[in-house]
Amino acid sequence: MGLLLKEGIDINLIKSAFLAFSLIGFLIILINKFQIFKNKLSNYTLQLAGLIGNTSFLGIPIAIALLPSTTINFTIGFDLGTTLFAWIFGPIFLQEKSHKKNILNFKGLLNALINSPASRGIIGVLLAYLFHLDEILGNYLWIPARIVIALAILIVGTRLGIIINQKGEIFDLLQSNGTAIINVEDVYAPYWLSRLTTQKIKTFALYEKADVCCRDLDAQDSYSEFDMVTPEGTARVILQVPGEHNVQNALAAAASCLAVGLSLSEIVDGLNTFKSVDRRLNVMQGTAGATIIDDSYNASPNSLKAALSVLSKQKSLDKILILGDMGELGKDEKSFHQEVGQLAKRYGVSKLYGVGELAKLASDSFGENAKHYQDRVALIQDLKKVLNKDTTVLIKGSNFMKMDEFTKALTSA
Repeated sequence: MGLLLKEGIDINLIKSAFLAFSLIGFLIILINKFQIFKNKLSNYTLQLAGLIGNTSFLGIPIAIALLPSTTINFTIGFDLGTTLFAWIFGPIFLQEKSHKKNILNFKGLLNALINSPASRGIIGVLLAYLFHLDEILGNYLWIPARIVIALAILIVGTRLGIIINQKGEIFDLLQSNGTAIINVEDVYAPYWLSRLTTQKIKTFALYEKADVCCRDLDAQDSYSEFDMVTPEGTARVILQVPGEHNVQNALAAAASCLAVGLSLSEIVDGLNTFKSVDRRLNVMQGTAGATIIDDSYNASPNSLKAALSVLSKQKSLDKILILGDMGELGKDEKSFHQEVGQLAKRYGVSKLYGVGELAKLASDSFGENAKHYQDRVALIQDLKKVLNKDTTVLIKGSNFMKMDEFTKALTSA
């Protein structure tokens, strides 16, 4: 409201608000019109959250700091448009239809619209203009409005800084004659590099230039082949495990080996003969010619994402995820499992079979073509009915869930 009073309501603000409102509406229609987008963002709430950015705390301060003063109203208008859209259509996307009349709860919708920050701000500004208080209130609210925005950015930045600093403390344990191995593609790599003043550094990267990097990557279903470029020369590596994340791991290992004095030929021999640890993305043939990816040793959100990336690159038409509970996730364990359902959809999973209390949250989030089982035997029986040579099954869950039982059942003769 302070910004509105200070800058005033003009045609540019109205145009910008209308543009934002219309653009988000058009994009949501587009997503739901084309199945390729709908499969990745099937949930209306997720669509809305993905399209509406934090224009209040980030967009407006950036505009004030970097852009000419004539553009401020465009920024404020865009923020108003997105906020109004969220508060008008958000309740529609979230609310359930009436069981009695099968109509939308318009009373709840009206309350949500009235309670919208954008609506309250506009009403407040109009009343200020009506009673000729706009100049007084504008000057009064302008300073706190800027303070609130500045504090919001400061809090977010400080929290991120604390996290980055805590992660960087590992380098404090490195002796002065030690070598730090850093992934230059990490968003915080510049900070890590600036923190190291006396230690030696070796960098690695999958796509960017580094001491040890990858060229001509050929990622197949069960292995990856690439040129490894190092200060000692370039060599072709055939890594007998799938996934780009494993190529990244190999580059990190190579950089570490170079740091302790191993030759390039020794490193290449080691990588070429490396075999996957049992139950860590082991690719094998299963029932009815299906491909089974056993990654059942343990599970976390990051390792699941890496496994889903491997699954998404399989040539099979039907990609199935058998998911067990992920343990030791703390207070956010439920939200992590709910996110898994949507994550699996984005990676092209066609069916999700869940087992375990928390995995049910993922099945519910996935929606259609997801099933949850209490009986493991029933899950195996149902799954075997749909397996064929065009099917790939990823088995993932924490160790305590004993997900290897599914691997044995689906790979036994």
